[in-house]
Amino acid sequence: MIDLARAWSFVDTQRAHAAWPATLLPGALDEPVLLTRDRVLSNVCTHRAACLLEAPTDGPSIRCPYHGRRFRLDGTVSAAPGFDAIPDEPLPALASASLGPMRFASIDPESAFEALVGPTRDRLSFFPWGALTHDPASDRAFTLEAPWPLWVENYLEGLHIPYVHPSLTRALDLTGYTTELFERSALQIGDAADGEPAFDLPADHPDARRRVGGYYLFLWPLTALNLYPWGVSLNAVQPLGPTRTRVVYRAYVSDPAKRERGAGAGLDAVEAEDDAIVERAARGARSRLYRQGTLSRAHEAGVAWFQALSRDLEERQERARV
Repeated sequence: MIDLARAWSFVDTQRAHAAWPATLLPGALDEPVLLTRDRVLSNVCTHRAACLLEAPTDGPSIRCPYHGRRFRLDGTVSAAPGFDAIPDEPLPALASASLGPMRFASIDPESAFEALVGPTRDRLSFFPWGALTHDPASDRAFTLEAPWPLWVENYLEGLHIPYVHPSLTRALDLTGYTTELFERSALQIGDAADGEPAFDLPADHPDARRRVGGYYLFLWPLTALNLYPWGVSLNAVQPLGPTRTRVVYRAYVSDPAKRERGAGAGLDAVEAEDDAIVERAARGARSRLYRQGTLSRAHEAGVAWFQALSRDLEERQERARV
């Protein structure tokens, strides 16, 4: 199994508070964390393990409800009742990173966040990350009776689109659908169908001659970022065990006028279609007679990439344990 403590995953949306609590990968790691404006810290008191914050705070420090120990927002101890000297026992910091208002974290990352986003940073530099605004009315979370890798594999190929997503099929010109693979990320590009909204790309952009309706960026191993002319739809995968998965959906908008047009319209229906077909595949994958067939080189290269990367990482982890 992949060590999820080493994975980068979405932890929360930036909030207008000095500090607030969250949980890193609930159902898998269940790691209590607290976020400040510039870091992600453990939400567990370093004295006797009580969880610190249960609600956002705008104060300059955080007091433990158990024995009164107080922490500054950088994690250092500022007061320790019962001690002659203040112990040097700061809150552990997690690795953290941001894309616009989206916050990501990892307990012990196997690679830097830049290794995930770096290969596509220039390609997507035109995108208005700083102009994105969270739309809380669009927050969703769905639980699937399926292993989490099946959801990821479905995301990483466009072969299923004309059979599963009627509205998306009308919005995209699937004859030009492409997939580009990198060490720790994958980028799918869907051209807009005639009359559908497309990105206004810079003249010197590699895709300037295309009418791109959507960029679909997967960050290994748990995050999908769907970029549309109106903004971003984020899919955060949360493994709940061998056969159950939660997918958290968030929307971040830069141009509300384009929200319900093109490939990024009607996402609730598209997401429900994906979840239903993944559950159907999960039931079939449990068959004693099933063995995975040959993957399409033209359309399922992302699936092959994900499976190979998973095997390689699991083998390296096993060798490290021996």
